[in-house]
Amino acid sequence: MSFSAACMAREVALALKVALLALVLASTSLFGKHAQGFAGIAVGRAARPRIVRHAVAASGEEVMVVGLMSQGWATAKIVASLSQSLGYISRPVISNAVNEEEAFGTSGVKGYVFGGPEPLPKCTALVLADEFPSQPDKLVACVRGLAAVGSLKRVALLSRPYLQGSSETEAKVIEACSTVGVEWAVVQVGKLRGGGPATGAPHCVGKELYDLISANGLAAAVEEEIFDLQKRGFRVADASAGFSFGNSAFFVPETSRMVAAAALASSLSSPAAAGKKLSLVSDVSKHWPDEAVFESAWRDAA
Repeated sequence: MSFSAACMAREVALALKVALLALVLASTSLFGKHAQGFAGIAVGRAARPRIVRHAVAASGEEVMVVGLMSQGWATAKIVASLSQSLGYISRPVISNAVNEEEAFGTSGVKGYVFGGPEPLPKCTALVLADEFPSQPDKLVACVRGLAAVGSLKRVALLSRPYLQGSSETEAKVIEACSTVGVEWAVVQVGKLRGGGPATGAPHCVGKELYDLISANGLAAAVEEEIFDLQKRGFRVADASAGFSFGNSAFFVPETSRMVAAAALASSLSSPAAAGKKLSLVSDVSKHWPDEAVFESAWRDAA
């Protein structure tokens, strides 16, 4: 690597670290009692583009997951656990205030603690799974930073089209991926629901999800459990219907967090998912879809 290229890589890596620091400092604690919010800044210069065609993340490679330090942490936590079980080395971004044993148990997930002694891991995949994403430039900083220090191949983005600014976020993340020569996949979802123990899934989040929802009344928590029991399937459908006002959503289709997380994880190993957007809405079923169902959906996606 030339001296100028090395300087550029260090500059972009530093920008990513600053972005992650800003995300930590700007946060509110909603992941258990520990994790904090995720915010950041844009980087000024992009990494040199690399041409990568239908490259997928392989078992044993590191996958960075962004979103656990946000008020919308649940989907990211499911992705972190699921990707670990699929054979990846899951590296969710966390703050040094997180109790990893309490957060991840015996799953083997090892968080990347910003501000710690470990340098940025050389991840081959990045999952941007924040349910309430930061400004687009902050996500762009993550893409460019990892591309500069590692062997990034694939970026998966969770998108909620009915939220204001989602189109801009998608466009800027896709542009950043194109700039650094990394393939992308977007999972579009409606109002995210469920993901707690009633799913019966090993990668669900704990009862704390229902406890948080019970702040809106016991009936709301019960309805969420019923959703987890009944809405385990999905169909490919437009998730952009309806609109949001503040924290409320109106006439918006619903998507299970388990389905959203599984779609994100499946995109990492699917050649068919490269450059695709997959829009998912939950459907009534007693059974969760398997990997083959998601692969078929990615093949048929636009």
